[in-house]
Amino acid sequence: MVGIGTVLAIVLVGGVAIGIARVGWRPVSSSIPMINKIVAPARNQQQQVYVAIVKGTSTNGSMTFSPDNVQIQPGTTVVWRNDDNTPHTVTSGKGMNDTSKGKIFDSGPIAAGKTFSYKFDIAGSYDYFCIPHPTMIGTVTVK
Repeated sequence: MVGIGTVLAIVLVGGVAIGIARVGWRPVSSSIPMINKIVAPARNQQQQVYVAIVKGTSTNGSMTFSPDNVQIQPGTTVVWRNDDNTPHTVTSGKGMNDTSKGKIFDSGPIAAGKTFSYKFDIAGSYDYFCIPHPTMIGTVTVK
């Protein structure tokens, strides 16, 4: 190898960029490449989990979130997507008679095709339900 050169390389693992390396070559006397710097990814990259409000749930009697129980790590955002044609809510609590309903999160009406997101930072078990359809229930467990 003659001369000095620089190459930028993106390190991919499973299709995700995990670092960038700048590789430079030493003068002609040495052809061993050296790495000048590696940029590591952020340690707390946001993770998301999706929960569907199943299409037809308000008319076919299934009244379902899918999945209705999810287990996640702290810092994960759960995104509920309304695939039904009727508005639904995602409201924390165990039902209409729960005095703490909606105190942790409450989406308000989610229109068809829209989403609601909530980031869970604290470990625990979080029950939720749909106010117009209180038999639609689910749980998010953060460990």
